[in-house]
Amino acid sequence: MNRRRRLFILGAFLLALLLIWAGGWRMARAGEDGDWRKALEVMVLVKLHYVDPVSLLDLLKGYMEKGTINGMLAVLHDPYTRYLDPRAYQEMKIDTTGEFGGIGIYVGANKERQIIVVAPIEGTPASRAGIKAGDIIVAIDGRSTEEMS
Repeated sequence: MNRRRRLFILGAFLLALLLIWAGGWRMARAGEDGDWRKALEVMVLVKLHYVDPVSLLDLLKGYMEKGTINGMLAVLHDPYTRYLDPRAYQEMKIDTTGEFGGIGIYVGANKERQIIVVAPIEGTPASRAGIKAGDIIVAIDGRSTEEMS
């Protein structure tokens, strides 16, 4: 192991001790036992894997000022970096996975309340079939669209 890596590990260990002492005391007072452990883990992950160099002291300061992991991450000034607890992460996975299907059109309604094609999406079955903006959809699978909203 090279000298620089050893110094980093030693620094991370010393920072961990400081965070355990300061964060544990603060969280014990706030009744949020264990949050500082997550904060430490997130801090190390950000330090090792964030796209830009990050100061551990800035992260620690953010955590101590805000008292939350997302408060700590705010020092990055990155709207896309945030901490999700396990439940929120599972919900996000459900919301962002799956398959999308259809013929590939945007639809709307005209003044007569007919369903019309606003635009076909390029490269989809609809565009390959020659469907154009303004086409009126009169039936879907043989069923009239007159009463559809």
